[in-house]
Amino acid sequence: MENDIIIIQTPKTSFEHKDQFADIIDSMIKSGCKNIKIDLSKTMYLASDFLGLIMWKKEELSKQNISLTIIGISDQLRTVFQNLKLMSYFNLE
Repeated sequence: MENDIIIIQTPKTSFEHKDQFADIIDSMIKSGCKNIKIDLSKTMYLASDFLGLIMWKKEELSKQNISLTIIGISDQLRTVFQNLKLMSYFNLE
């Protein structure tokens, strides 16, 4: 985590990463962060349950006027996001 950016360092996320990710977001919220950015530029595979967690967190955070944005995405994930029609949902920069 760098300020308001969460950098996912692993090329492959899994079920085991969910709790750590959720804890980081909760910590950012407690510190007053209003714009959370996720960098997935080094991630080639995003487990479906991890993607579901990101989507759920985005919805929950928007109710608190906190934005969650993906700022970096690998080519492999970009293809997946395009196929699932998630590009606009995540406000990709």
